Amino acid sequence: MPRPKSISWEKRVAIFVSYRQTGGKVNAVANIHGVARSTVTAVVNEFKGDGFSDRPRATVSTEFLQQMQEQHIQRVLYPSGEPQGTDGGPGHLVAAALNHLNVDPATGEEQARKLAEDDPLFVPEELGWHLKDTAAERVIQEGRNAARDFHRRDHLAWRDLRLALEAACGLQEERAIPVVPDREPHLLPALKNRLRNSFFDRPFQFQAPNPDWLEWDGYAHDPLVLRLKGEFVAVGGPEEHQRVKDAVAGFLTNSYRDLQRRFVEVERLRYDLGLFQQVLANTVSSVSEEEIRRRICPACPYPEAQQEPVSDTGKRKRRARAETPRRGLTEPFK
Repeated sequence: MPRPKSISWEKRVAIFVSYRQTGGKVNAVANIHGVARSTVTAVVNEFKGDGFSDRPRATVSTEFLQQMQEQHIQRVLYPSGEPQGTDGGPGHLVAAALNHLNVDPATGEEQARKLAEDDPLFVPEELGWHLKDTAAERVIQEGRNAARDFHRRDHLAWRDLRLALEAACGLQEERAIPVVPDREPHLLPALKNRLRNSFFDRPFQFQAPNPDWLEWDGYAHDPLVLRLKGEFVAVGGPEEHQRVKDAVAGFLTNSYRDLQRRFVEVERLRYDLGLFQQVLANTVSSVSEEEIRRRICPACPYPEAQQEPVSDTGKRKRRARAETPRRGLTEPFK
């Protein structure tokens, strides 16, 4: 059986719509589009597998199905619910598709891990289908992949900083807050957070801090707690405290600059993706309303409407929207 994906997306849509229009007559659709019957079957099965219906779901007349399809398209174009005829078509597409390309920096290893697992660019499912095979589809996918790579690299930098400190101190970091305070010797996340934040301090841009920068002290209410610059960074006895002090001093000498370069590189990547966000916005905004209308999604109540005559009133409304200047698209990246 021929693979339907070897046929262009637009033609596959046309085959499926014809199948619906003919009431499921495979031979007729094959003759209309000049393809094999097995190809028609493969294309139809592909769409059905993606959740498309092979016939109108509502038992109403064609007149009302056409109006329902128009209402659906309006919701795709104007997700904020603005009335029909209001200008800003492509701009609204951008607002919906680019809700936020999430390249926010993580404040710790666990958040970085979670961000690496989340979808960094939310695109409503219906809009995604109606952008399929347009210039926007590729740029959205590349933006999503680039943001995932950013979060992955950010997480790995946080993880390797923790592992370096654990290896140097001979203690593991307690990452989950226990129900009962853990009195066994361990490191606290504040230690790596404090060191990570110093990577971006101007005095340390070209050299690591010297040991005098470390300000260690205990905690009068709990002798097991070690503090660095007033923050709780480790739990243990005097032996563990001294081991942590020596290990961090060695970290400043031996490992600080390498990890600093990695974190700075990740931050520069974040800046790059801030620039890409505007490229993304510009590309999506270039997709015309007519392109959106030519595409279908599983939620379309009557996709056949794309191949049926449009009233003069509908044409005038579309022409008016196309001729009205576009508004601003997105806020500057911060």
